[in-house]
Amino acid sequence: MTKNHLNEWVRRLNESKHGNLDSFTESVQTFAKEAEEDYDQLAMGYAAYFETLVRYRNNIADEESIRKLVYALQIAMNRNYPKLEVECHNVLGVLMLTVVDESSALEHYEKALEIAEKHHFVPQQITLSNNIGDVYLRLGEYDTALDYFRSAYKRVIGIRDDTESSKQRQETIVQLNLILLNMAVVDYLKGDYEEAFRLLSCTEDNPEDTSFSTSLAALSAIVFIKLGRTEDAMNMILKVLNDAEEHREMFSSDFDYIELANALIDDGNEALARRLLITIEYLAQKTDTVMMWCTYHKLRVRYEKKFHPGTDLTAIYDEYFKYHEMQDIQVRQQKTNAARNRRLLEEEVKRRNAVEEQNKRLRRKSEHDALTGVYNRYALNSVVVKWFDDAKRKQHNFGVMLLDIDHFKEYNDNYGHLKGDEVLREISDILTECTSPSCDIIIRYGGDEFFIVSKTRSDEEMIAVARDIREALKVRMIAHDCSSVSPYVTVTQGAVNGLIRDEQTLLDYIHLADSALYKIKNLRKNALGFCRQVDDDYVFECVDTV
Repeated sequence: MTKNHLNEWVRRLNESKHGNLDSFTESVQTFAKEAEEDYDQLAMGYAAYFETLVRYRNNIADEESIRKLVYALQIAMNRNYPKLEVECHNVLGVLMLTVVDESSALEHYEKALEIAEKHHFVPQQITLSNNIGDVYLRLGEYDTALDYFRSAYKRVIGIRDDTESSKQRQETIVQLNLILLNMAVVDYLKGDYEEAFRLLSCTEDNPEDTSFSTSLAALSAIVFIKLGRTEDAMNMILKVLNDAEEHREMFSSDFDYIELANALIDDGNEALARRLLITIEYLAQKTDTVMMWCTYHKLRVRYEKKFHPGTDLTAIYDEYFKYHEMQDIQVRQQKTNAARNRRLLEEEVKRRNAVEEQNKRLRRKSEHDALTGVYNRYALNSVVVKWFDDAKRKQHNFGVMLLDIDHFKEYNDNYGHLKGDEVLREISDILTECTSPSCDIIIRYGGDEFFIVSKTRSDEEMIAVARDIREALKVRMIAHDCSSVSPYVTVTQGAVNGLIRDEQTLLDYIHLADSALYKIKNLRKNALGFCRQVDDDYVFECVDTV
């Protein structure tokens, strides 16, 4: 799977993850199958992430979801892919909230925000600031929640003027509206109704977002009631009820309905309170959650006490206490689950870290030469190819240097293979001393042949490295009585350096360096043959001797 192909898949799945569930599920399954067939680790990590979203939207997120997210998180960390890392931590935060584990949710959200800020992922910063604010709102820490909501608001304002497409502008409106609504909720809960009204007035009309418009109307109605603006409150209440009755599948948030129902009961408006209770009962039937049924029966008790004082409430109380007891049991179970999931997460991270460490050791063993400790020829297909592709994409210099030990066969015949092995180790030590890990990779290709692959070096720097290697070898004065070049061990080098052309491959580059080595060996030993890039061609030259 190419990088462009992967990015296109991720873009498409991100756009559809809030849409039709069946269609989204089918797309995720297709993507996961393709990732598995290509054995593309990064794609498999993204597939695990999206499969978790499918399970969450299906209301079946469980231990398997945690495992999939940890798997995706490990891949993101190992492949240094911070966007996926941010998404994983964010969804882990969401899952922690489903089991009422606010502290774990905060840990994941804050870690995700830290990464998003480090890499300047502004859209993710907005979402995470809003999510963190929501956790603090749940915890009743209103000032802290407001700080995070304001931070999210400033970030949206910061990018709003830079958005180009109508779709992007629409997304910023959705984000601004949600943040303003959250800030208004905080002010409402703090009793600052005027400020809550001001924030609600700043929201922008968005007819397509039916759920938001209903939430906005519900909160506005509550604020108007608190401010004594009865007529305005009535208009908003009717909008909420009409929306709820027309769009049975498009509910406002539980908080909005419950707060509005309490306000209507306190205000003595029986007819409207009754209509809203019917809507809340339908919501309880639809979601069939213990918490929603408990809330409905609690509101029903308040309603009957207010408007029908003589009513026998025994049956309603029985239902309320039944669900209240179930809710207590569920909360205890959720806390147990939260602790279990936290342990599961920690154990899974430890296990995957151990596996990854073992894999690293195995990769290092398979890619490194046992005699000299430098990379072996198998690294060409992994490490070197990545450097080559990176240089090609970023259009910076890429160089390859090949070197042979002069008359090494004769050295082995005369001094023995054990002495020959010592010379190879000495050569690899010199190459390590004369190069930089940030710019160069050293490879023993086989026998007495070594590669040095370089990036971002100028021609002069490449030539200087070659000269330093021969100078360092000269200082060592390793005796070589059978050499016609020198009484000591020497090396001959062939190199190429420059910008990679579109049609060139790594093998093309190696061939250029090999040709330069072949030519210089026919001219003289203990020297550098250099292919210098001139426009679209390469010019061979004998640079120097020592």
